[in-house]
Amino acid sequence: MFELSQPSVSRIVKDISLRIAKNLRTWVKFPHADQVEIIKRKFYEVARFPGVTMAMDCTHIPISSPGGENAEVFRNRKGWMSFNVQLIVGPDMEIYDVVARWPGSVHDSRIFQNSRALELIENRTVQGICVADGGYAKTQFIYTPHSNPITNAQKRYNYAHIRTRNVVERVNGL
Repeated sequence: MFELSQPSVSRIVKDISLRIAKNLRTWVKFPHADQVEIIKRKFYEVARFPGVTMAMDCTHIPISSPGGENAEVFRNRKGWMSFNVQLIVGPDMEIYDVVARWPGSVHDSRIFQNSRALELIENRTVQGICVADGGYAKTQFIYTPHSNPITNAQKRYNYAHIRTRNVVERVNGL
């Protein structure tokens, strides 16, 4: 498009990627304890879901087959090669945590179970409720939707949950 050669574009992408990775902890971090109440209020304003401080989901990033004897571990459930990348985000689409090292065949819950974020949430370094989709296990701090809502209360819960969690879907879309 800009009359650059493919090798030049590759060098530029590599340089920018390395600079972003070097400074990642500057931009990607969980909020400080003094910000928790503001974050809870912002999430609450979305759909009146109390106590939420983060939303989590995984997204598949397409890749070419890496080849070799372990290439198939990168094939996701949809049949194409990918990395499965987990994001935890805040109400203003800020990224609190990213895990980008698992092949596409790995389930979302396994990524979370092996993440630094789980440890931070369990030891209460990071506070509040995390809303996530049904790909994650329900815990005292991970709230997922009802799989088959029957009562009006369950339907209202799912409605508020889905609307509140939508922020992570928007981040994944970007």
